[in-house]
Amino acid sequence: MPSAMPSSMPSPTDATTTVSPRSNDCIICDDEETPWMIDNEHDCTNFDYLINTMCNKNTNWNNNKFCRLSCYNAGNGYAGDVCCNGPSSEPSSMPSAMPSSMPSPTDATTTVSPRSNDCIICDDEETPWMIDNEHDCTNFDYLINTMCNKNTNWNNNKFCRLSCYNAGNGYAGDVCCNGPSSEPSSMPSAM
Repeated sequence: MPSAMPSSMPSPTDATTTVSPRSNDCIICDDEETPWMIDNEHDCTNFDYLINTMCNKNTNWNNNKFCRLSCYNAGNGYAGDVCCNGPSSEPSSMPSAMPSSMPSPTDATTTVSPRSNDCIICDDEETPWMIDNEHDCTNFDYLINTMCNKNTNWNNNKFCRLSCYNAGNGYAGDVCCNGPSSEPSSMPSAM
């Protein structure tokens, strides 16, 4: 990794969507990589070093909200973010102390209320074995590619539902609102 990352990067399109599946509002967070990460073929879900050192600790990352979902899932979320597609959709799972000088999480968001037959908010519930061995759905590609919709126990319990869907190994009938594009193909494209 280069010793210094470029300080002036173009602002990515904020592909965040606000969804109100229950009384607590949450947002569907994207995982937009930095231009440097894209150029060097890194992605948010498997670059723990950057997630732990840059997310809510670097001004450029704060301004652009890079790797928003991965930052949130790692406990380094941006101020005010409550991601529906995070490990827990409840606001109480967010760290209690966040700097108040960060940009508002509602900048450039679109409010939608998906119909129940269009898409669902998918969780990423690990298997008991994964939990006991401190593995997580977002960074265990081997299991995601070999177990998801290929194993009866996984099919019955829908383990790692979001990660399976994002990897193209989703469970029958699943269309996750919080999938890679945050806009399933069954939803109108002009949202």
